[in-house]
Amino acid sequence: MASVLRSIQSKALAKKYRPNKKFKLEIDGAPGDLDYYVVDMSHTPIESATTEITYGFKKMTFPDQSQPVELTVTFRDSDDEKITDWLKDWHSKIDNGDGTMNPPSRFLKKGKRYIVEDAGSCGSSSYVETLKDEWMMFPFRVGEKTETREEGGPLTFPVSFMTFRS
Repeated sequence: MASVLRSIQSKALAKKYRPNKKFKLEIDGAPGDLDYYVVDMSHTPIESATTEITYGFKKMTFPDQSQPVELTVTFRDSDDEKITDWLKDWHSKIDNGDGTMNPPSRFLKKGKRYIVEDAGSCGSSSYVETLKDEWMMFPFRVGEKTETREEGGPLTFPVSFMTFRS
C-alpha cells in the first residue's frame, strides 16, 4: 500500500502543471499606465445557466444558456484617484442618471489580456507579449473600498467587468 501511495505521489510531483503566468491588461481609453495599477485578475471563461426539473423525487438539471465572461480586476489607485475617476467617467457613458441607459455603442470598450513571458535570451531583459483574450466589455460593479487608519499598503478595490456579445 505504501509503495502505491509513493508511486502516486511521485507521478503527481513529476507532472508539469500550468504555471501562473504574468499578464498585461489593456482597455481602450484607459490611462496609459493602467497596467501599473492592476494587482490581479480573475475571470470566468465558461459558465452555463441551468434549469432544474423535478421528476418524482429526483431533480434533473439541463443547461439552457451560455453566460458571458465576467472579469474581476483588483486595482490600486493613485493619490489623485486616477483609476476611480476613469471608472466614474466610463460609467457616466452607461447610466444617464435619470433612469435611462445608453446603447452599448456608447460605452463598450475593447479589453485585451496578454500573457507576458521572458524572451529567453541569456542576459536579456526583453519580454514577449502574446494576446490571449479580447473582449468588448463594460464595468458593472466597483467593489468596496475599505479605508483604514493603520499603516499599510496601497488602497485596493475590485472592479467587475461584463463582456458583451450581440
